[in-house]
Amino acid sequence: MQETRLSPFHSEILEYLLSDVKKRCSEEGFDPSTDLKLQQLIEELSPSFSDTPLPLAEIVDNYQHVFGARGPLHMEKFLMEAFPVNDFANLDYRTFPRMYRGLPRLYHRDSPLQSYVKKNFAHLPSLKKCTARKALCSLYAKVPVDGVVTLLSYLKFDDEGVSSADVLQMLKARLPAVQFETVTLPSVNSPVSSLSEQQLHQLRTSDLILQIPLSYAHTDELMEVLQTLPLDHPLPKMEIVGGYGLIESSQFHPKSENHCLGLHFLEKGVLTRRKCSASWDDLKNEKLRALRCPENSFYLAYLTTPIGGAIYLHSLLKSLENDPRGIDVCISDVSWFLELAAKQQKGGRSLIEWELGIESIELYYDDRAYSISIAPQGKKLRLICPGPISRSDYRVLLSLSEDWVAVRGDWSFSEAVSQDKPFFFDGGEPSRYFVKDLAAIAENRIDAYESTLTCIRGNSLSFLYTIPVQESHWVDETFFQDYEEWPSIALSIGLSLQEPDTFLGYKALNKVIREEFSANGFLCHLVQRALCHAKNPQVEQIESQQLEQFATNKSSFSELIEVIKNTLTFDS
Repeated sequence: MQETRLSPFHSEILEYLLSDVKKRCSEEGFDPSTDLKLQQLIEELSPSFSDTPLPLAEIVDNYQHVFGARGPLHMEKFLMEAFPVNDFANLDYRTFPRMYRGLPRLYHRDSPLQSYVKKNFAHLPSLKKCTARKALCSLYAKVPVDGVVTLLSYLKFDDEGVSSADVLQMLKARLPAVQFETVTLPSVNSPVSSLSEQQLHQLRTSDLILQIPLSYAHTDELMEVLQTLPLDHPLPKMEIVGGYGLIESSQFHPKSENHCLGLHFLEKGVLTRRKCSASWDDLKNEKLRALRCPENSFYLAYLTTPIGGAIYLHSLLKSLENDPRGIDVCISDVSWFLELAAKQQKGGRSLIEWELGIESIELYYDDRAYSISIAPQGKKLRLICPGPISRSDYRVLLSLSEDWVAVRGDWSFSEAVSQDKPFFFDGGEPSRYFVKDLAAIAENRIDAYESTLTCIRGNSLSFLYTIPVQESHWVDETFFQDYEEWPSIALSIGLSLQEPDTFLGYKALNKVIREEFSANGFLCHLVQRALCHAKNPQVEQIESQQLEQFATNKSSFSELIEVIKNTLTFDS
């Protein structure tokens, strides 16, 4: 039989397609040995496939069919198919991955129909492992553990970050047999040499080192130093848990194998606490207690950006335009307000954009009072900045505040949700992904409350002012959103706050977050799992092997769960 020679062009096309298929299999985690269609495509592209190869057009069609059905636009479909809802019937329902916002993508600025999943989210095995870990950790809930856990924390850290002290208190209450210690570094970038011999000894003799909410910049070096210490104790396990909405960062994406808190389906939830009640007598800040006017309505506002502050204040004033009482707003700092005042003055505009019945704004700061006239008559808006507010006082003030508080980060958000307060989120650019997930949950879970959704959409629009200009060809989806003037956003939110159902919608959303997205259980289970693995390396080995089998399509999720359950039962 005469051999059919391919044209050089034909050969080059097949070689390119074969190389691309192998690359995608490697990068996206597809396994030809478990996929007949993919296996057949690779054979068709191979030089030795047949003496009479298929027409080039047919091969290209087969390539497009295979990867058109499984490519980045369909990655979520393949991921969710790996986690059938029925497989969670006997698991904690909170471990089921609820996808309200898909995988992070970039879009071509001139043709938004062209998009691709961001690099660290296009590897299916890593995605499956990350998604499965919450359920896997829950299997350790009833495993009795003891040992020493050391939290690595930092002195210089944003006061809005997840509180390691709160995490420690919660873990101690839930795991009384475990000894918890703390090692505190000056900052997340402090060199390993800044640790004392006593601190190094504490870390080395621990069974688990827990980092939350940031990853120590010199973790690898720290572990190398600990390994050199001549102690007859196994090297401690290390678990790293990031703060809210960091899943797209370099330290907490799925391939990193670290954990991340937040509301995205790849994240592990947010911290919650029991609702508390308080009175003004519980407030320890005497300065604030003295400045407070009992006849006025009272609001707590942790704000950080001038635009966010402007939207919050105007929406609040619009919602109260028919309330004759004066308004006291406790703020944590004045920098955003001073910047807002300077911008408004530069633009020749009043601090208050509309007629809202405000006679003057009084600012109480640094033991001094400042007054800004707004109109000949009306009520007073008093902005009270009493200096640093302790977290215990913050909880008191949050309990005393009327509905519509402002939050600016992980900690104040969790507190507001736990206290069931309707909120405005003014976290700035670092919180953009977290707010995206918050809005996606709201759109799907409280769709009956249109006025609440209007507020949350307006809140999302306010974040457009904090996002840096995107100049590359591939951009985030926010590039295609239209900017809206902040007074328009504030007016829309303020009118919605006058609707009686708006706060009910917020409370319904808070309930969903508390009941379905609490990370408290996950953090306890994570510690239990790590301590179990420290004492029983064979359990860790079996879990790792089974998780790899599941990630590479060699076993199902139900089979993975069943094997780990049986292993833990046998080990107990």
